[in-house]
Amino acid sequence: MLLNIKFDVLGRHINMILRAIKQKDNLLYGVGNRCNDASYILFLDYDNTPLDWVTEEIRLLQRRYNTKLGTAYLFKTRKGIHALFLEKNDIDDIIEMMRITSSDKQHKEIPLYYGRRIWVLRGSPKKDEELMYLGCLTSLGTTQSVMRSNAHKKYLQLLYTIPESDFYRGSGFDDENELTLAYYHVGKDDA
Repeated sequence: MLLNIKFDVLGRHINMILRAIKQKDNLLYGVGNRCNDASYILFLDYDNTPLDWVTEEIRLLQRRYNTKLGTAYLFKTRKGIHALFLEKNDIDDIIEMMRITSSDKQHKEIPLYYGRRIWVLRGSPKKDEELMYLGCLTSLGTTQSVMRSNAHKKYLQLLYTIPESDFYRGSGFDDENELTLAYYHVGKDDA
């Protein structure tokens, strides 16, 4: 339910929006894409999108941003595919990269709408789902000058069985070990 109240007070226009949201009671966790040095890595969330479509789009991204994006790591979820890159970029580049994809619109826009400037990919399973590592798509570009997030790499290694050989290509890793974890609620219908 949405209620939009508009009125004028002392020559100023006041606009208040009130929303009633269904209570969400299933606690999930995820990891944020912001690094400690204020750079970001690219997270993409594809819902109900075939793997071949996601693969083609990631290949296009890798070609277009061949000096900024390296290997993409793909994960199967109940509703789709998560993709992430470990290369660190500035916020403007991340927003531009996200906007040209067919990644989930809410995933792309809600952090900007609320001014959070951090995107989260779920790490905990919903219901009986198990997030599964599908593999990586190695870039043919040259990202030697772009540093990669060591903290995010370690996170992936803790959660999934990813061969070390999937991490060897591209530039080096930074020395960071800390990352942002996010906890959030989803409703029963989403669980």
